Amino acid sequence: MRRLFVLTVFVALFMVSASAEIQYQGTMDENEVVMNTSIQLECDDPCPVSRWSLTWNLPEKAQMIEIKDSLGEIEDYQRTGESVSITTNSEKRYNETVQIWMKIDKPAEEVHDGLYYRKMSIPSFSGEKTTGKIEVEDLVSGKAGFGFDSSFVNDEFRFSGEGPTNIRVNFGDGVENRYYQFFGEERENSTEAYEIAVGTTGLVQEFERFSVAVMDNRSYNEKVNRWSSGQYISGTVYLRDDLDEDYLPVLTHETVHGLNDRFFRWDKTGSTYIDEGVADHSEYLMKKKLFRKNRAKTGTREIFGESKKYKVEEEDGTYVYTIESQGDRDRLWNYYRQDKEFMKNWDPRENADAREFGYAYSELLIKYYIINNGTVKDLYSNIAVDQEIESPQQKWDFLSNHMVMEPCNYDSRDRFDKCLDKINDHDYEIVTGKPDTSSRSSLGFEEIKVPNRTRGSSGIKETVEKTQVTFQQFLKGFVDYLLSLTG
Repeated sequence: MRRLFVLTVFVALFMVSASAEIQYQGTMDENEVVMNTSIQLECDDPCPVSRWSLTWNLPEKAQMIEIKDSLGEIEDYQRTGESVSITTNSEKRYNETVQIWMKIDKPAEEVHDGLYYRKMSIPSFSGEKTTGKIEVEDLVSGKAGFGFDSSFVNDEFRFSGEGPTNIRVNFGDGVENRYYQFFGEERENSTEAYEIAVGTTGLVQEFERFSVAVMDNRSYNEKVNRWSSGQYISGTVYLRDDLDEDYLPVLTHETVHGLNDRFFRWDKTGSTYIDEGVADHSEYLMKKKLFRKNRAKTGTREIFGESKKYKVEEEDGTYVYTIESQGDRDRLWNYYRQDKEFMKNWDPRENADAREFGYAYSELLIKYYIINNGTVKDLYSNIAVDQEIESPQQKWDFLSNHMVMEPCNYDSRDRFDKCLDKINDHDYEIVTGKPDTSSRSSLGFEEIKVPNRTRGSSGIKETVEKTQVTFQQFLKGFVDYLLSLTG
């Protein structure tokens, strides 16, 4: 899933020609937030001035404690809803600092099993320097908006940028390992998921660990959705607790979304084909690694291809597992022939009918680029931008300058088929990445060589085609078995 973080812009106004710098300092926990906002004003023209007047928006449910300037407490202010109009005390001066002390008596949102988060608006003047330092006990992860830098060190979240933004902070006391902090059941070997995600993208997050909420199906359905296995939201990975062999591949997939989060903050279109394509490809690499090292019964599946059979020796016989292709090849052919364009706006949350096709198309974009152009890291170096893009068409056109956006689109069906066969037959390399312990901006990479694994042996006692079996089919088979026992 694509990370979900909605930015709401709050506008602050001031009525004197001046420049300003805004500093936030405070504390937060699961019960309350206490914040001091320092607004440093400097007169531009005419100077000096007797008073500054400004209107300041407040976070939701904020309670005023005190407002003061360099001359003392300010009593000349008026609050209207979620904003306050302030006039400083009288005395001519070239600069002034207004301090707004506030408190928010609102419980933090609990994600799962002791993991909490808070989202806050950070008002400021457009184009003016805005910085913040917030102490959070058991700080895990979080984010600030586009154009802002942030750091997470020793239970202190710092951010800096220009203008207003929003922040999200995740905190709680979970079970830590090298790259994750788990809330719910912890699984082994999670390091592998992180290092394949980093090795594929060449990116590293701003905080030390991702928080991971491992939920039973009921909780996941209620808090996330019913159709996905995992989701990433602003520093936290959400996983179902019954993924079994899919656990590491899904964790790899969602970790990629977490690493992509900061990189793709310029993308305001809502379309997710690049983000999902890289995540799907990384999931593919993890499945490939697990299968070839005999740690999974089945390996990868094709995209817009054929079903694949995996033969597995078990105690009671030999089983053949059939993994269906993701995406129908004829549907892709018709998509191109009919000049359809819905992938420009594709988001798996919005169109269930095109969900499987969209995932397959997204992965095809990335795999085609890797075979014909280079690595994902090469792609990212070409599409790093410092301006927001809001139009899906503008994003598509921009990416078209750096990659093929309609891979395998040939007039000849034979060339179309051969192109897709080449995509599915390619032996994609697995690269792991590890952050330098002394500097998170430095990465080391290592290519993993995994041997081919044979799929089965002679002397088959029993062969069972295992495809996707519905719950109703299972019940029918079980009832038939009970009836056979009774004669």
